[in-house]
Amino acid sequence: MSVLEDHLVEEDDWVVCEHSQGFLGSADQFVDNDEEFDGLRYALLGNVLVCDTLLNANELSKRLKYRYKIVTLDGDVVHKGGSMSGGKSKGSYSPMTTEK
Repeated sequence: MSVLEDHLVEEDDWVVCEHSQGFLGSADQFVDNDEEFDGLRYALLGNVLVCDTLLNANELSKRLKYRYKIVTLDGDVVHKGGSMSGGKSKGSYSPMTTEK
């Protein structure tokens, strides 16, 4: 018996994701693990969404009413509720900065 619960994206929200620019999938789809750890993977990553850019992540978050954590390939995070934290590396441009 496990105390972990799968955290998955609601079906209606998944449809929105699939029709959104830059959406790549849920984070659990990008992880390989032994079958015995599937429950942990779904509990931790099943409702974390992945987008290509911060601009697309912000747009998707808005469309989903800020109910999911969304991460980008650059490491930026749009948290539930809409707050953001950055993964910007030195010398690169991000919509969160004023410099290019």
